[in-house]
Amino acid sequence: MKKVFLKALLFVLLLVVIRLVISTLFPLEDRQSALNGKRTLLSTNESFNTVILGSSRVERGVDPSIVDSMTARHHLKSLNLGFQSLTFPYINVISNQIVTERGVDYLLVELTGPGPDFGNMGPWFEFMSSNTAENSFSDIVFLSQQMATSLKGMLSTRLNIVNFAGRYHSHKGLRQNGYLPYPDNLRDEEKLPNLINSRLTLDVHSGNYPQRKLQSKYHLEETIDKANANGIRIIYILPPLIKDEDEATFIYETFYELPEEYRLNVYSAEFAELVMDSTKRKNYFHLNNEGAVIFSQILGEKLNEHLSKWPDTKKRDN
Repeated sequence: MKKVFLKALLFVLLLVVIRLVISTLFPLEDRQSALNGKRTLLSTNESFNTVILGSSRVERGVDPSIVDSMTARHHLKSLNLGFQSLTFPYINVISNQIVTERGVDYLLVELTGPGPDFGNMGPWFEFMSSNTAENSFSDIVFLSQQMATSLKGMLSTRLNIVNFAGRYHSHKGLRQNGYLPYPDNLRDEEKLPNLINSRLTLDVHSGNYPQRKLQSKYHLEETIDKANANGIRIIYILPPLIKDEDEATFIYETFYELPEEYRLNVYSAEFAELVMDSTKRKNYFHLNNEGAVIFSQILGEKLNEHLSKWPDTKKRDN
């Protein structure tokens, strides 16, 4: 009996010590403030643009530094949504939060991921934008999503789940007909059968570069049209750093074929030098905290310049 009592006493003392440590390191006011911030950010009625960042930089609590980034026209705020939160099935909950509590005017998408195939983005965006409420706020939603030819990439879109069976090959990536093309595409009707029926793989070294590039450009342009139809202007941005030469060539060439008002290049030689110096690591694809802060600040400045140049453009010439 005495042993049981001593064990219980030790357990209680341990809980008290843990509570004291937590209270010392994380004061109640700070914890409560953080919780309140998470609860009220989407429903607040303040007049500011919101940047929703979905990347490893956010998961590490880095990109929220953009909260302090002031530009000439925009006070940028951020919401902590990591990439893991954007994968199925959590995407349903998050999308509903965005579209029901906040109108969306601009959607910034970072073109990133090894062996990117941007077909994944279309069904996801269509699902999100189809329920978009009245644009009562001027929000900028930044969703950094990996458009990779992988199982993880497939799970990021609800509509593609049904098309997945038997079409994923671990060595060669996902076949083109494994993606769900737009049934009501607004252009390239004569090219659509080729995109659907092609058995070419999407591997970056497969030798099918022209077809792969054509398909990705098709998906990016189609997403622009889907966004415009919902009163949203999509703006593609390049990732802060790209580590693979083949990937860089593919993304750059596809990116620069898009109309200028729908793309924003944050990258510059000066920026690269700053980031490289601050990151000090071999894998430059993932920024460390200091590098991500630099990226956030430059993104805010470039974004302001871009929106000043094309403030109301929501149509694209076919």
